[in-house]
Amino acid sequence: MTLTTPIELEIRRRIASVLAGESSLRDFYRWFMPATWDLEGVQSPEAIQLIHDITHLFSELSAGDLSRAEILHELERAASHPSAHPRIA
Repeated sequence: MTLTTPIELEIRRRIASVLAGESSLRDFYRWFMPATWDLEGVQSPEAIQLIHDITHLFSELSAGDLSRAEILHELERAASHPSAHPRIA
């Protein structure tokens, strides 16, 4: 059984807020990058993978490889399914 870590819960909570229109994708990005910059204290391989996957999604968005709709879809998958991380192209 995989335990969900506080950072995973917070990531999913903030993604849900973006999807509900309560906060913006930009606000999520501004929180996410500094909040997840230092992975030294993260003990969960699943949390580390989720953080890497979302960082990669933002890179793809920045490069123009993903649309805003596509990144929202991938973030929804990550928030909805703790074990289903976003796709990596």
